[in-house]
Amino acid sequence: MAAYLAYHRTAMHGGVVGDMYGNDPFVWAVPFVWSHCNARNRPKWFGVTPRPPFVHGRDAVFFAGHHPETGELVCDSVLVLQQRLDIAAAEALWPETHPIRHYHFDQDRNAGHASSTFTRVADPDLSFVVHPAMPLGEGIEAFVTEAKTTIASYFGQPRIKNARRLNNPQGLYDLILEWVAREGHQRLPRIPLRTLAKVQLEHPAPHPIEWDFP
Repeated sequence: MAAYLAYHRTAMHGGVVGDMYGNDPFVWAVPFVWSHCNARNRPKWFGVTPRPPFVHGRDAVFFAGHHPETGELVCDSVLVLQQRLDIAAAEALWPETHPIRHYHFDQDRNAGHASSTFTRVADPDLSFVVHPAMPLGEGIEAFVTEAKTTIASYFGQPRIKNARRLNNPQGLYDLILEWVAREGHQRLPRIPLRTLAKVQLEHPAPHPIEWDFP
């Protein structure tokens, strides 16, 4: 199985739901990148030699978290993978002053990310931020592989969560496309960079941050 529903802790960033730490997945740049935490637990072939079920022929990750305001379990971003790179090669794609070098690529400064070796890079045409984030509800059970606990119970546990495999990722993807097509909803290419400025940065890079990247 090559598609996952992955949990992360969330916060509001300029009215948009995203990763609490402004880190992983990093959805403040195009393309999105994913390198740490649940990413380290994926098989090495994930994003390299796609295996069904697919989203448009690719491996995919749907990120879920509890909405910071409502407490509902929601999907806030979708990453359809384009390639897997060595983390140093991925980091070099951005200038040293880009915020991504401070918030995401901290593997040489953050002991918690020292074992991160690969970066999964998203297809920018198929990946997007879900705004507003889509409530998952009980219906999500139809898209995940059968397990002893429901998604709500599994992701509601106080301990660190892992990812759950999806059995119909294309169906979930299409459902989310219907959601973002509703009036007043949006499919965002990224969250605006400057919304990260309020996020506490515990492991900054040694160079300054420039916020004016397109």
